[in-house]
Amino acid sequence: MAWHTVTAAGAGRDLWLRVTGEDAPTYGRWRAPSGIDVEKALGEAGPGSVDVAVWWVQEPEHYGKRLNDFLWQTSMIGLKLLSERMVEVLRGCGAELDVFDVEIRLRSGDRLGGYVGVLEECNDPGPVHSLWRGRRSHNLVVSDEVLAAIKEAGLTGLRIEAVNGAFPGDQPGFFGED
Repeated sequence: MAWHTVTAAGAGRDLWLRVTGEDAPTYGRWRAPSGIDVEKALGEAGPGSVDVAVWWVQEPEHYGKRLNDFLWQTSMIGLKLLSERMVEVLRGCGAELDVFDVEIRLRSGDRLGGYVGVLEECNDPGPVHSLWRGRRSHNLVVSDEVLAAIKEAGLTGLRIEAVNGAFPGDQPGFFGED
């Protein structure tokens, strides 16, 4: 079976987001009052796993506004922000996804609807799963069947690359190291 990574393209005209929220620091690791690392917890178990309010905002120094089916995040946490349409396509191919309501605030103060937070399977190589076995990143890995469905649906704002193996992040040399 052939595999492909799928991630947000993050072009200059695209909407770029960062996670923030209650008591989020300007710099450094964001720790909740309970002591947990907020970004790590979001990437492992979603918004319900943290004891602070979280939301996403437009990156202050970036002015792209184009909406795509996979939104670019500058924090690169494992929780992806996908359109409801993309989730429907992935689930239609048998993807096992945990889906969470998220709040996205635009610079204007308006809320952006139609997007959800998504955590994919990370232990078994299903039709949609993580780049690494046992942990998540900002990439998805999809099968040929899922890639065909993505293309047929006309999903936008994606960077897609062919990879070797179901969990390419686990392979030596994947990130250019020897």
